[in-house]
Amino acid sequence: MSLTDLGEFGLIGRIRKRFPAPEGVTGIGDDCAVIPQRSGQDTLVSTDMLVEGTHFLRDRVSPFQLGWKSAAVNLSDRADATIRSLSHGMRKRVMLAQCFVGNPEVVLLDEPLNGLDPAECARMRRFIAACRGRRTIVVSSHNLHDIEVICTHTAFVEAGRVTSVSTLGAITQASGRVVYTLAARPADMSAIEAAVPGASFEWSESEHALTCLFHPESDDIAAVNRRLLPALLAQTDILSVVRGQSLEEAYLGHRG
Repeated sequence: MSLTDLGEFGLIGRIRKRFPAPEGVTGIGDDCAVIPQRSGQDTLVSTDMLVEGTHFLRDRVSPFQLGWKSAAVNLSDRADATIRSLSHGMRKRVMLAQCFVGNPEVVLLDEPLNGLDPAECARMRRFIAACRGRRTIVVSSHNLHDIEVICTHTAFVEAGRVTSVSTLGAITQASGRVVYTLAARPADMSAIEAAVPGASFEWSESEHALTCLFHPESDDIAAVNRRLLPALLAQTDILSVVRGQSLEEAYLGHRG
């Protein structure tokens, strides 16, 4: 049997039988094939083409219109695909897109990044963060790192009751707390305390970390570092300097 006798759809049918698609995935079709990727996303592959003079006239359409037509024609196999047939990552994208349809003033998101791969999480964080200032976005999540990156205000909820509400900076003490990881504990703590009068210090032997708590009304972090770093370097090496604490640390401290 020749290819002419078999026809386009007959050839596609034979290929589909020889290379069956996994369950829940749309395989090769008239215009587009769907190939699952390890990232959880799908790659749509098309070998179709639009020919100038046959499918479009260059002087009658704009580049945007031609691109739209190309996408519509070559992705037509997915036009009737159900959300259930999409990969987990793509379903999450659809969910987020649905939340922002109609430009709502308030958007509620429940665990929006759960189950996404790291690259997709980073993209979604940037997207949500970019919406700040244009609408109110309320995010409910057990992943406190996501909350720390996305949000400006935080509320802790315990057993259905709100136990704390504040700005992220206030909860994490970003303006009144600095943690120095040191090579060794300073032998002369009185010299350290004298460098920042009024501040309090806590030493963690297990983490080799010295925490400085000060009043942001009278000092800022730059001023504290200018006075404290020379005093610390006179006695030991400084391995890292961290402003405030993580939201996870703040939450665990809040729970006691």
